[in-house]
Amino acid sequence: MGLYKHQLEAVERFHDKSEIGLGFEMGCGKSATVLTIAQRKFEAGEIDRVLIIAPNDVHRQWYNEQLELWLGCNYQARCIFGRGGMKKFLGFHNITPDTLMVVCVNIETFSTKSKWKLVSQWANAGRTFIILDEATSIKNPSSLRSQNILYGLNNNTIRRGKRMLSTTILGPCRAVLTGTPVTNGPMDLWAIMEFLRPNFFGRNWYSFRQHYCMLFTMNVAAGAVSVPLTENVWCAVKNINDFARANHLFGVSEDTFNVIHSQTQFQGAFKHADELKQLISDVWAFKLLKDCADMPEQVYTVHSVGMSIEQERCYKDMVYEYTTEYAGHSVSALNKLVVMVKLQQISSGFLFNGDVPVGDDCEVEGDITPDAVTWIGKTNPKLEKLYSDIGESAKPVIVITRFSAEAARIYQDLSKIYNPCLITGWKRIGTVDEFKDGKYDIMVANQSVIARGFNLQNSCTMLFYSNSFSLELRLQAEGRIFRLGQSRPCQYIDYICEGTVDKLVVERLRQKKSLLDYIRGVDSLNEII
Repeated sequence: MGLYKHQLEAVERFHDKSEIGLGFEMGCGKSATVLTIAQRKFEAGEIDRVLIIAPNDVHRQWYNEQLELWLGCNYQARCIFGRGGMKKFLGFHNITPDTLMVVCVNIETFSTKSKWKLVSQWANAGRTFIILDEATSIKNPSSLRSQNILYGLNNNTIRRGKRMLSTTILGPCRAVLTGTPVTNGPMDLWAIMEFLRPNFFGRNWYSFRQHYCMLFTMNVAAGAVSVPLTENVWCAVKNINDFARANHLFGVSEDTFNVIHSQTQFQGAFKHADELKQLISDVWAFKLLKDCADMPEQVYTVHSVGMSIEQERCYKDMVYEYTTEYAGHSVSALNKLVVMVKLQQISSGFLFNGDVPVGDDCEVEGDITPDAVTWIGKTNPKLEKLYSDIGESAKPVIVITRFSAEAARIYQDLSKIYNPCLITGWKRIGTVDEFKDGKYDIMVANQSVIARGFNLQNSCTMLFYSNSFSLELRLQAEGRIFRLGQSRPCQYIDYICEGTVDKLVVERLRQKKSLLDYIRGVDSLNEII
């Protein structure tokens, strides 16, 4: 199996480099490219081992599929998973100079001290090429997992409190792989580049965030927080000619104030994009799938429906009162961030009877399981339209939801007629491999669980019952069926309740796309939906 032209170009460019960023769009063959680079480095005597860090289950796909497909040299591989996996992976036998050692590890391993220390010791004992797949998984630099990946594989790390004073990379080279490097704005890049080369930008995280992201101050229940500005805030600041007043009202910096007044329209919550693009240009290679191969068409459709009478009442109550109730179950919200998520749940047809831990930009931390929700009314127009479309769609088909509660309801209903599988963080019935092999005709999956790493070209229809605010998850999910080897047009259908927050979700995804397109060199804005 040979490489495509864009892959060969990347191999020639990076085979003798120590810092490699592959920003190929999903389906462009990042795995094949980086493993070919690894083989080149091994044959040149630069490395003797490879550590692949990837999301859960994706690391097993590397082990089970990608290594055999793309490593043409002698190698021994170990995959860390299951009970006792940490003890087994060190057991390499009869290693000769012409044998490359490869370890595939779940990124969650770096959340547990006893486990990542063993991985670090193994990697630091040789000349290790470290590959971080789906590199945006470390975009939160303050999390324990990110900190361990950023600095746990280094040497001579010196801290002063939370501040990193110095650290030294031991291995000869590192690679980061992601098709979506900046979907939440420039903040996503800092940790990725810090992994490749500590102090890459000459700025710590906070300085980097202030310099490249336009922030404003929002008051929430826990106090004031700095978040990326919205188009409404941009317009308000644009209409203020005095910086002191804009700073007092919105907490924007003078640099952000000046950038806003230099713009003619809102372009996204980022600034100094030219500078940022130039800084990373020597390290990154970007490719879009449509520019690399003769790909089938992608067709986007929106199906709008109304809400039931009960949903409409609950929705209006939440908008105006920040609280609502149905069938004796009441829910409330403390701030606008939580209201946004509650409204999306009502649009989907349920109330969540509990607190919603919401991070910046309305992203839900954790999940909402079926036993914690109350479904509204006896009818649900959104579900009915989804089921109607499933009945008319060629199988296999994939249904995507934001919450496990939605996935469980849809799976339960579909099980009465079809043979679906369920892939969520809450529960799994069937496996991805069984779906690919044809055992199931429908997959119902959480967007966050299915979005990364899986090759699902056996299907060409993806139905989004609901979306998160994450552009990265949206693009990653779409890329599961739109990949090299796909021969049929890919259809994406979104279900939106008229006059609800569903429309805002779509608009936010489109706005976030602008910086990603700019960094990747795309001239025109591609529609998400």
